Amino acid sequence: MIVQSPQESVVKLDRLYVKELSFWRTEAPIDSASLTVEFQRNYRFNETETQCTVELTCTVKDEDDSLLHTDVVICGLFSCEEEDRETRLTLLKKNTLAILFPYLRSQICLITSQPDLSPITLPTMNINAVFETTAEGRIEGE
Repeated sequence: MIVQSPQESVVKLDRLYVKELSFWRTEAPIDSASLTVEFQRNYRFNETETQCTVELTCTVKDEDDSLLHTDVVICGLFSCEEEDRETRLTLLKKNTLAILFPYLRSQICLITSQPDLSPITLPTMNINAVFETTAEGRIEGE
């Protein structure tokens, strides 16, 4: 069933897929380990800058990268019909990360739902603010 809305978004998610997924851990207990979360983003625009492929990468690992390491790269192909170029680029750079982040959170939780490991659930957050406050999108954990 398709629900119609009078307030359609000018940014459309045309395609979504997980590009890369990796996970490894040791046999040592991990539940009390302090984890670090790092994000990276990459934008590729078409010639008219009306379509953009966005990659959002998340790395979760312990402090010395010896107990646990997981990487997820999620990609979205977006289009935007906004006529003003500056507004269109801002929408494609900001809104797309906010759209992709819940899918990334889900993949991190799914991949870490393993025997003898508490699933890692990233908190809800303003992903754009993460990149604004730290150049490399890094969050220190507990």
